[in-house]
Amino acid sequence: MSNSSCRDDVLKFFEKENRPFSLVDICGALKNHGKTAISKALDDLSEEGLIKEKAYGKQKVYVYDQTKLPLFDENELRKMEAQGANLSVELAEEQKKLKSVVEELKKVTSSLTKEEAEKELIQVNEKLNKVKAEVTALKSKGPGITEADLRSVSEGRRKMINEWKKRKRIAMNIIDAVAESYPSSKKQLMSDIGIETDEDCGVSIPN
Repeated sequence: MSNSSCRDDVLKFFEKENRPFSLVDICGALKNHGKTAISKALDDLSEEGLIKEKAYGKQKVYVYDQTKLPLFDENELRKMEAQGANLSVELAEEQKKLKSVVEELKKVTSSLTKEEAEKELIQVNEKLNKVKAEVTALKSKGPGITEADLRSVSEGRRKMINEWKKRKRIAMNIIDAVAESYPSSKKQLMSDIGIETDEDCGVSIPN
C-alpha cells in the first residue's frame, strides 16, 4: 500500500482511539501496513503537528494532538445524556417483556402432557357429575324456591328487623325517662322491673 494510505490510516486510528500508543501498539493494530511504513507515517504526522511525539528512554510514544479535537458542546452532551436515559428506559421495558416471555415459556414447558390433561379432564367430569347428581336429588325433594318467594321472604325479614329496632328504641326511651327520677342507677332500674336487653341475652340485631 502507498505511504499516503498508511498515513491516512494511522491518522484515523489516532483520531478514533485518542490515547497514547507506541510504534509496536500501532503495528499490532494496523496489520495491513508494515512497520517501516507506519514509522514513516508517524514521523510525517509529527512534523505536520497532527500527532505529538514523546520519548521515554529509547521508546517513543505518540498521541493525537488534543487541540485538533472538536470543541466540547454542552448542549450536545445534554442531548446525548437524554438519549441515554431514554435508551435505559426502553432497555428496562424490553427486559420486563423478556422476563414475561420467559415466565410464559416456563408455564408452557411445565404444562400438562396430553395424558395428564386427559386424566385431569376425567377427574373434573367426575366432580361435575357428582354436583349434578346432588342438584337433582335436591330438586326431587320438593318444589324449588322461586325468585318471587325469595323476594317475599327477604322483604318480610327486613320489616321484622325494622320493627325490632323501632320497639327497642321506644322501650329504651321510656327507661331513660324513668331512670332520670329513679333513686338508683339505670341498670338497677332495669333489674328491679325485670327487663333484659338484647345484649344481656347475647343477641344482636341483624343487619
